[in-house]
Amino acid sequence: SIVFSLFIKEIAITFPALVVLIDLFFSQKESIKGTILRVSKRLSVFVLVFILYLLIRYGVVGYVVGYYGSEHLSLNFLPKLKMFVDIVLSMFVYSPYRQTFKEILFKYPYILGFLFFFITLVTWFVSKKYKDKVLWFSFLSFFITVLPFLNVNFSFYSDEGERYAYLVSVFFVIFLAQFFHLLFSKLKISTILYFSFVGLFVGVSLFEYFHKEDYWVKSALIRDNMLNEFAEKLDKSKNNYFIFLAMPDNFSGAQLTRNGVLDMFKLENNFFGMSGERVTIYTLPTKFDYGQKILDFSMNDDFSLSMEAKVKEHVFTGEIYYFSYYGKFSLENYNKVVSIGESVVANLSKERIEKSPYDIQLVYFDGQRLNFVALN
Repeated sequence: SIVFSLFIKEIAITFPALVVLIDLFFSQKESIKGTILRVSKRLSVFVLVFILYLLIRYGVVGYVVGYYGSEHLSLNFLPKLKMFVDIVLSMFVYSPYRQTFKEILFKYPYILGFLFFFITLVTWFVSKKYKDKVLWFSFLSFFITVLPFLNVNFSFYSDEGERYAYLVSVFFVIFLAQFFHLLFSKLKISTILYFSFVGLFVGVSLFEYFHKEDYWVKSALIRDNMLNEFAEKLDKSKNNYFIFLAMPDNFSGAQLTRNGVLDMFKLENNFFGMSGERVTIYTLPTKFDYGQKILDFSMNDDFSLSMEAKVKEHVFTGEIYYFSYYGKFSLENYNKVVSIGESVVANLSKERIEKSPYDIQLVYFDGQRLNFVALN
């Protein structure tokens, strides 16, 4: 995670704050005025670049703040607290235990409050007793680096979103290592205790790794099967236009397809010149329904179509509405909190489809295979 965390965009947001924190903790002591002037000088370049970035951002996307599909930053505290707890728990346990522990902590909020107060107090006490700056620095750095992720959400049903903890875990590991070092450094069995804790965390991490590896293997198998099925069905003699609907977003948290659906099929078919679009409504196959048919598809003569979940109640995710030249798609009974819908309906323009110069096919994934529906 240390390597991965250095290549994510969130580090650009938190880097200036970390520079200030390093300056405050490890620079030579000066007067308050001198410290403020020194920090201001070092931040001036970042501030100028940030202002330029906001101007460019406004010119390109039309708004200043907001990200991950949101045009604003929510000020609601509770979702941010839940996300913070999710990130911390994700570094120790995987789904569904992460969700279970989070539910317990919020069911008994005094436990959550006690843990936060106790950890902060112990950190302050150990740092003061051993006159150590690294411990307190890594503790505060953890809170700074977690800030950009608090406006997004972990998956309620899997470990999808664990990448949010990559950068944060760097400072969390530094904090734990320094904490144990300070506690055990003067004990005769310090080496044994220290490496026992290190071994424990490595063991837990390896257990999680092998647990999640199966998801990634099955995710790759689903992808390979889709690529083979698409290659078999692709008729290069036609002027193809593919509408991809209900493609698998992830398999129990292991990423599968999303933004690059059309490009993926082009790449695997020697960049064959085909056109198409992806409807931003996806399916969520899991380990519980692996290899099973998870939805029923139906289409009427008037080119209205519907998809209903077959195995479980919630199987769709994505945007509520998608507007295409050939029709409108919508995600029904959408739960905004968990970003899940129960069914999909669409009204396609029969007139536009029949007049189109393309051979249009609707392609969807039903949990077992790709399905191709010729529309004209």
